[in-house]
Amino acid sequence: MSFHTVLAGLDLGPYCQPVAEFARSLAWKLEAKLVYLHSEEDSPLAPGWAELALEAERYRREAAARHANEGQATVVWRTGPPAAALQDEAAALGANFVVAGTGAYGHEPMLGKTALQMLRSVTLPLCLVPTHEGARTTLSGSPILAPVDVASSDLDWLRMVGDLARRLGTTVALVHVVRPPRLVTQLGPESATRLRGLIRELLHRAAQALKQRATEAGLEHASLRVIESDDPADAILEAARQLDADLIALPAHQKSPIERLVVGSFTEKLAHRTNRPLLVFPSGFSSQPAD
Repeated sequence: MSFHTVLAGLDLGPYCQPVAEFARSLAWKLEAKLVYLHSEEDSPLAPGWAELALEAERYRREAAARHANEGQATVVWRTGPPAAALQDEAAALGANFVVAGTGAYGHEPMLGKTALQMLRSVTLPLCLVPTHEGARTTLSGSPILAPVDVASSDLDWLRMVGDLARRLGTTVALVHVVRPPRLVTQLGPESATRLRGLIRELLHRAAQALKQRATEAGLEHASLRVIESDDPADAILEAARQLDADLIALPAHQKSPIERLVVGSFTEKLAHRTNRPLLVFPSGFSSQPAD
């Protein structure tokens, strides 16, 4: 697959700088065209607000010009909900990647309304860049961390991760998290020892399955790690921290609205808590004809 266009959504406020810098670095490394998009919902102004609105407009125009000059990018202006505008513009451009900020402010990670909407309706590879202070958002040549469900037969997204890593001049680290079974009753010493043996066997089989998935995806040289944890999202974030990973890449886990309400989305949990960019591949995207 070729990587020819990166589309980045910018709100042109003070917290969009890491998004612009990440998109600029990604486009440069991929030798891709970079397009920035700014979209605002049109709403009537209360009396007395017009002068402030004009000042804000001048600030946004100056910020857009600065980002365009720094990134040698084109800036597109749209009116309407930002998530919908990004989807429409990506389709019009035939973009390969959409980059957006998480919408976090201050010191703690979080996921804003626009980022959440995009995550739930992703149709292109979507990279969510954390915008809170202290986030790690540079492409430094460190590995791409890819959490793998060894029970899944979908390997297209993993092949895309490998292709992207080669283009970025970096490596891939695959991780699988095993959640130990929860037992309602306490176990005696003999049963507890037996349980640990069963868990070791489970981890061993998972390691074998992960190696097989890596081979099938053409990632024989990827580093492999199997982790035992009750909290897969936390385990993956900790693995990314230990590796100092540039990106966490994974497929979108689609759930119905009821399922999401009850148990949430694993991808959303990561997006709410990540300290580094999260690259999400939509289901079936790589099966589309390549350029």
